[in-house]
Amino acid sequence: MTFQFHKNNSFISRLIRLLSHGEFNHVSILAGEFVYEAHIDKGVVKTHQDKWNSSTVVDRIEYYSYNQPEVVEWLEKQVGKKYDITGIFSFISIFAKPRMGYWYCSELAMVAFSKMKGIQDEDIENQKVSPYLFYKILELNK
Repeated sequence: MTFQFHKNNSFISRLIRLLSHGEFNHVSILAGEFVYEAHIDKGVVKTHQDKWNSSTVVDRIEYYSYNQPEVVEWLEKQVGKKYDITGIFSFISIFAKPRMGYWYCSELAMVAFSKMKGIQDEDIENQKVSPYLFYKILELNK
């Protein structure tokens, strides 16, 4: 499984980098031939890598685990779920909390990674993780 880190120059992308104090504004997950990611306008989507635009990817970290098939199965169940816009605001307000069952990109990636590590859902609920913080977590776990 490859976690891909993006840098885009749109207003929203720059705002995400500013609020999260990092150099990335998006995370996608390449698993097999498909890319899984959460988008504000579409929620969680799955795209074949041949039809997916990788132009904003600036770094990648591969991570392997014995239970990767189960994680991909879990990702499949997330496709179609809505975007967690409240979770994004949790970076700037202690009153905003991530909503369970909704996803923003680095939240989806963090839970997938945690599942690869064998960490249970209840141990990672309501984690505030930006794309840059997730990148640093992966670097520490190489």
